[in-house]
Amino acid sequence: MDGGTSRSLTALSCIKKLGLVKNRTTIRIAMLGVDDVEIRSKAAVKTTFSALFEGLSVMGVLSLSMQCVGPNISLAMDGTRVDFKVGAGLSVACTIHSMLYHDYVTEKDGSAPDLIVMYNAGLWGYDDWTPTIAMLGELSERRRGTHEGAMVVLVTSYTLNECHEDS
Repeated sequence: MDGGTSRSLTALSCIKKLGLVKNRTTIRIAMLGVDDVEIRSKAAVKTTFSALFEGLSVMGVLSLSMQCVGPNISLAMDGTRVDFKVGAGLSVACTIHSMLYHDYVTEKDGSAPDLIVMYNAGLWGYDDWTPTIAMLGELSERRRGTHEGAMVVLVTSYTLNECHEDS
């Protein structure tokens, strides 16, 4: 299994297990810390996350808004928008931003997504995650008590040891 398929299936598994699209036809996902591995071109976005897109389509989701945000995304992809359909139903609108997520929320979009995904984030090793983690707390508070329900944050690690260090 390649990295893209693994990333897609990890997010899709989280969505299924937590019932994030139960009785819903739209979902907003923010992918944090992604870089040129996932976002080197418009075609790479479609390929990397194809299993996620196909799975959401099968689940009856009609609209996915996805923000890919990370300081290591190439400037050539910064500000790119990728719009396409999956099958007969799912419309995907993906925007790409070369910046830290807390800056993105402040400067571009202050709304809270349904799911935040941080693949192999290495929270323990990078101080620049600190303001983003604080922002996630603020976004979660904004959603509390609304009809949108809880905001879910999924953090993965390369190893079990790193997972313990991230917590």
